[in-house]
Amino acid sequence: MTGNTHEYIVYEKKIKRLFVLFLFIFILICDFILLFYFFEDLDLLLLCLVTAPFALYGIVRLIKLPELYRRSVILTKDGFYDYSQAFATCDILIRWDDVVSIENEDIGKKQFVAVYVKEPEKIITRLNYYQHLIANNNLAANRSIINICMENNSQCSNNELIMEMEYYLEQFKVIE
Repeated sequence: MTGNTHEYIVYEKKIKRLFVLFLFIFILICDFILLFYFFEDLDLLLLCLVTAPFALYGIVRLIKLPELYRRSVILTKDGFYDYSQAFATCDILIRWDDVVSIENEDIGKKQFVAVYVKEPEKIITRLNYYQHLIANNNLAANRSIINICMENNSQCSNNELIMEMEYYLEQFKVIE
């Protein structure tokens, strides 16, 4: 729990983010070594096309370095936010009143925390284009449109998150 007694935050593992950062710094250093070592032999345009994307990515990663403890799932008294993967619902609050059930679900070779909602179409309309495609595919396959991936989280497992979410659901869901 955080300082606010009605908020529970799950953070992403920082080791994976650091590994990716150092991998791209290594590739960038290798690119610059190639740049200075083989400068006369390489076409300048080709060299810029190869080096520029890595340099740009490295700069962006260094700027975002303070974001190492990225929030993955945030539970509040009003609902929850899912930032667990690229196509998650992100800044869209999923209200506890909209939640029907929370289950552990296998999709492919991964386990997800599947959150089933009353009116998935209402949430789908608020998603961006790519999130919309993924959610519609999940809906067509009779799966939840909200699938929280916990494999990159340092704080808790699927079952622990389900227990926390069920607690919040029980405590803060408005009975109709």
